[in-house]
Amino acid sequence: MKYIFLVHSPITVLVANLIIEQEQLKREDIIFFTARGTKIKDEKYITYDFPYAETYDAIPQTRFFWISFRILNEFDKNLEKVIGLNNFKLYVPQNSIRGVELLVNHKQCKNFSIIEEGSASYYPLQHLNKLYGNTKRSFWDKIGYRNRIKEKYFYRPDYEKVYSITNEAFPGFRDKCILYIDKIKSALYDKFNNQAFLFYDNILLANNLQEGQVLKKLNEFLIQKQRIKKLFYKF
Repeated sequence: MKYIFLVHSPITVLVANLIIEQEQLKREDIIFFTARGTKIKDEKYITYDFPYAETYDAIPQTRFFWISFRILNEFDKNLEKVIGLNNFKLYVPQNSIRGVELLVNHKQCKNFSIIEEGSASYYPLQHLNKLYGNTKRSFWDKIGYRNRIKEKYFYRPDYEKVYSITNEAFPGFRDKCILYIDKIKSALYDKFNNQAFLFYDNILLANNLQEGQVLKKLNEFLIQKQRIKKLFYKF
């Protein structure tokens, strides 16, 4: 059995490593599928740059069956190169990514679990499915991708477990597994105790502010807080 982790951010890498440790998974059975430029520092793990999670166009909806058949065949050939004939369990941050649906509905996938990825993990399942999913796929999707792209969900309800680092994540979800982070808390406390942090939301990605405006305000903040010798910031 192989264990595939789809990671696309630092938090998903952190959660994946906690799961591996807590579930005592063997290193040789772990495969990281990476997206959005995420890197795995531990070179002993098998990694695969998963291009099908980057854009919608990677697995497009099309009425031209020969295009979807070609993409699906390429997808499965690339997957076979990584996992061979092994069955696998899948760990994903969400289900709205079309490439994830092709993985979940692959004949060698035995089940999938959902892992914490950020603010989305703190909304109820029904809320996110109402906003981003819970709709029927088109006829072209079902036929073209051989029934491996089905109903659209942000979080599919047929997951095995959800994994989080806080009790507040995945409210109302069944089979929630809280990950132990005491070692990480201790290490962070020793490294960053009494340091200053400034957290931003996605104002730049959402085009609400320009980078120059943010840097200007950051400079004003530092002038006001002259006692701060070092500032850690995160968008």
